[in-house]
Amino acid sequence: MQQKIKSILNENQDFWQKLLGSALYANLLENLQCNMITVQADCIRETERYIQQLKIHTFHQTQKYQPWICNVIFAPFYQKIVNVYLQDDSIDRNAFSLLRNKNQQLSQLLYNSIEKIPIRVLIFDMHHCKSAGLLKGADSAEEYEYYCEHMLSDEYYVYQLCKEYYEMTRLLVVRMTYMITSVSEMLYNIESSRHEIVCQICEGQKFQHITSLEITGSDSHQKGKKTMICTLDTGRKIVYKPHTMRKEAAYHKLYTFFCAQMGNCTVPYPLIDGGTYGIAQYLSETACKNIEQVQAYFKGMGIHLFLSYLLHAGDLHQENIIASRMPVLVDTETIPGIQRKLSVQSAQDRLNDKIGWNVLYTGILPYPTWKDGEKGILLSALHMEEELYSPMKLPVLKAERTSDMYIDYEMVRMSKADSLPIYHEKRVSAENYVQEVCSGFVSAYQFYLSDRVRVEEMIAPFWQSDTRYLIRHTQQYAMYLSSALHPMFMRSIEEHMLMLQLLQKNKSDTDIIKEELSALINMDTPLFSCKASAYIEWYQNSAYETHQHLIKKLGADDLREQLELIKLSMKMMDIDSLQMLIQNHFNQSVGQDFIQELVHIFIQCRCFLGLKETKSICSALRKRLESFRKCMSMIANMTYFQVMQEQSYHLQRIMRLRMTKRRWIWQ
Repeated sequence: MQQKIKSILNENQDFWQKLLGSALYANLLENLQCNMITVQADCIRETERYIQQLKIHTFHQTQKYQPWICNVIFAPFYQKIVNVYLQDDSIDRNAFSLLRNKNQQLSQLLYNSIEKIPIRVLIFDMHHCKSAGLLKGADSAEEYEYYCEHMLSDEYYVYQLCKEYYEMTRLLVVRMTYMITSVSEMLYNIESSRHEIVCQICEGQKFQHITSLEITGSDSHQKGKKTMICTLDTGRKIVYKPHTMRKEAAYHKLYTFFCAQMGNCTVPYPLIDGGTYGIAQYLSETACKNIEQVQAYFKGMGIHLFLSYLLHAGDLHQENIIASRMPVLVDTETIPGIQRKLSVQSAQDRLNDKIGWNVLYTGILPYPTWKDGEKGILLSALHMEEELYSPMKLPVLKAERTSDMYIDYEMVRMSKADSLPIYHEKRVSAENYVQEVCSGFVSAYQFYLSDRVRVEEMIAPFWQSDTRYLIRHTQQYAMYLSSALHPMFMRSIEEHMLMLQLLQKNKSDTDIIKEELSALINMDTPLFSCKASAYIEWYQNSAYETHQHLIKKLGADDLREQLELIKLSMKMMDIDSLQMLIQNHFNQSVGQDFIQELVHIFIQCRCFLGLKETKSICSALRKRLESFRKCMSMIANMTYFQVMQEQSYHLQRIMRLRMTKRRWIWQ
């Protein structure tokens, strides 16, 4: 492998030097054995056998399109890949007897597992055929059809393509193998838990088959494992999770206990913990029947907010809370959370540390954590937008079903949140229920202070459970996974492995990079977890010690501080009122993006400066909105934000602004 990698680096020096950076490129060339991190890729033997199977099937006539493939781009290729894989004798058909129409369901699941892998290669190959004059047709649409009907329907052509792009083929085999294994394991566990499912979830109603399987949009971890939604032949749905649900059960018990003390109602959330897996009732959205239920819903969100603050939970965004008349938390993988210990040496360090220890960290409150180049993205459980777009540009197909098809990057519209209640067939905005959220938070906070010992006893099981922690943001891993599918890296494992050496650029812990590489090389998102009581070197902390540090600061002062942050962050939803207030006061037109980012700045300033009483936004900006540069420097110069000279300098760097096309943008 080393000789081949060295040859690859030398053959295209400019490309690899630009991709990896001069320093990393030079280190690899100097000593590959010491400086290149390698891992074992999965399914190498299986891929060799699969390519041979493709060769054998070159003499078989292509079948007509099956129902699951009819609307798929490059359909003949996918049908060939899936059909050949399903003919493998090593697949135990009896393991899938619980599925109704198992062949069709398995074909659909396999396609879903590999959909993104060959797209770039196929587009690249189609463009090559077009430039060589091999495509026929009156226009680009007919040329695409010709490519599908004459190239991709040619068994030998598909075999040669898979042989040339060996790494693409390996990934196809890996992901299909992972899917078959995961579904087989899930069906076995459902069969083993059939009695409990019938009694605890289905209210005694027996079932015979699973009529459909839906793979959720969650990331794939640990050899392709993902949450699945199963529709039973009775019409009921259950949720299968490929990990224990012990924490979900413990959290729901804790939340129900707090709600009982606050006089707030809850909804049942029946679930079965199988040790290595979990099965729960599928919770659908259920509308509130009256305004009292809406108020109780937001009070319940305030209780969730306190418990997540107490347990230092993060990432509790829209998709993790379901509005099933009352708010139900359905994902507890980051509970309890670990706060990384920072060496506070500058104003920026102080700001980062401060934000990590308050309610903004939870993800429930409106607080922009990602930027799309123009404004912060609010993915919080309490925020509602008519149109919500992804926080980063994602690959999308353009000029579909033509020979000019290509991949572009743009913000993708996201589905609306299920975390806000429905009343009178409309989603209810939280901006009119700030008082209820605060009431739930205060009641839960004060109850904890009054009965701390009993609550800590209920929390104790969390410290013996596993909790997830992040080394990099999952969006960063998503970018690596997407970029790796470029044809440049799909010819060999060595080229793919070489591209992923980018992981070394900003991380120096070889063991961590090896774990990341082991996942990414097989198209998984890395997952790091540990016992909540265990010390993590990367964080220089544990979840248990994080909790102990946090509860020491609980009290009247901290409660006031957290309440002010709650109210201030909730102001981000009342953009129209703030916009009118500033425009009337300054007689100057400003965009809503500016108002949103202004509140964002104020939140960070409040965190940074110990949260003294804040004057109105208008008086704070009265003399500072004359020009862009004055606005940029205002924060460090405001009289009631007195900081040392060194802190002022760093604060300006943190709060750096820029204005483009008369829009105020956070940078």
